[in-house]
Amino acid sequence: MIGPELKAITESVKKLALHLISGKNRGAMETNNILDQLTFSKNSPVKTMLRQQERFGLVRIALGKGVVIPPHQGGHAIFFLVLQGKGIFTCGEENVELAKNQYIYIKADDTRGIQALEDLVVFAVKE
Repeated sequence: MIGPELKAITESVKKLALHLISGKNRGAMETNNILDQLTFSKNSPVKTMLRQQERFGLVRIALGKGVVIPPHQGGHAIFFLVLQGKGIFTCGEENVELAKNQYIYIKADDTRGIQALEDLVVFAVKE
């Protein structure tokens, strides 16, 4: 069960992700397709900064099958939304398998990591 604050963040992120995926041009707004110019590496994650603001960052992370981001302290809260593929996400001492359209929110002081079970694309919002 998620609280109302996290639910509101989740809905906002879903709307933003759909906007980014749509690639529609609307006046002065910046638009693009989040899956454009997607590349995978067999050895390491490919991180693409989509937008960096003062209080948050939007990042696309592509991990080829078998690629691992080892569990580590991030120092910031992060929201991961799986756009494509499957992976195992570490949050603190727990591991959870996520697939397309599933998400996880990890607090700033929790350990986090990702293991790609197949080619995996994740949309991340960093606080």
